[in-house]
Amino acid sequence: MNPTAESPLTAPSVEQIQLARRELGALVRETPAWQWQGHRIDLQKPAGSTPWLKLELFQHTGSFKCAASCSQCSGCRSSSASAA
Repeated sequence: MNPTAESPLTAPSVEQIQLARRELGALVRETPAWQWQGHRIDLQKPAGSTPWLKLELFQHTGSFKCAASCSQCSGCRSSSASAA
């Protein structure tokens, strides 16, 4: 959907994000993540926090665009089914 003056772009709800994740499932590869550990980071991080690094350099090229386009196509199918 393209935002216009009549229909401004709004952020998806948590429920919409979770639904998209369930629907896309195996179609989209996950970006590897690594829990950052070590005495140096332990001294710097806030108490009780767990820092994670999202390892984008190991992500397959174009994966983000694939997720977005699959999500849009999924939304088109849902919209057309509810309109029928």
